[in-house]
Amino acid sequence: AKELFGKEDPIGKMIRIGRVNLLVKGLMKKRGTCAMGSDMDNRVFVPLTTARKRLSRAQHINMIRVVVDKRHSMKKTAHKIRLLMKKRHRIKSQDIDDFGVVTPSHLMKVSKKVSSVLAKLLLAVAVIALLGGGLVVMMIMLTSVSSRRSEVGLRRAVGASKKDIFWQFVYESSLATFFGGVGGIILGLIGVFLLKQFGHATLALSWLPFALGFGISMILGI
Repeated sequence: AKELFGKEDPIGKMIRIGRVNLLVKGLMKKRGTCAMGSDMDNRVFVPLTTARKRLSRAQHINMIRVVVDKRHSMKKTAHKIRLLMKKRHRIKSQDIDDFGVVTPSHLMKVSKKVSSVLAKLLLAVAVIALLGGGLVVMMIMLTSVSSRRSEVGLRRAVGASKKDIFWQFVYESSLATFFGGVGGIILGLIGVFLLKQFGHATLALSWLPFALGFGISMILGI
C-alpha cells in the first residue's frame, strides 16, 4: 500500500496485476516476517475464482492453509486432513501420497535440523580460519625472529635476559592479533549495517560472537 499509494487511502482504488485490473477492498494489518522468512506485508489477496480464471489459469490448488482452533489438537486435525485428502484423491493405504500435510511443529523440527547442520558447517569454517590465521601469525613471527638475530644478539650483549627477549616477541604478536581482532569487529559491524540497509533483513546484534572472536584472536597471538 505504501509503495503503490503512499499516504493515500488505497481502499476503492484500482491496481493492476498482469493485465487484470482489480479493485482494492481492504488493507491488511501489519504482520512482519513469518517463520519461513517471507515478508507477510508484501502480499496481495484476491478471490480464489479470480486467481484461477483470470490470473494464473491454474486448474488445481497448490496449497491450503488451515487455522486450528485452540480447543482442537493440531496433530489430530492434521491426521483427519490427511485421511480426507486420501479419500478425495482416491489413494489406497499402500500407495504413496501425492500431497503433504505440514504442521508448525514439523517445520520447527526441519528448522532445527537445518540450523544444526549450518552451525556445524560454520564451526568447521571457523576452525579452518583459525588454523590458517595461526599459521600466518606463526610464519610472520618466525620470519621476524630470524631476520632480527643481530638485534636479539645486541640486546643480549647489553644485558637483556632470555625472558626479556621472549616477552618482547609475545607483546609484538599479541599487538598484531589485537589490531586484527579490532579490524574483524569493525568489518563485522559494517557487514551487519550493509545487510540492514540493502538486504531488507531483520537482524539482531549480539556481543558474544564479537567477544569470542576478539578473545580467540588474542589467544592465537599469545
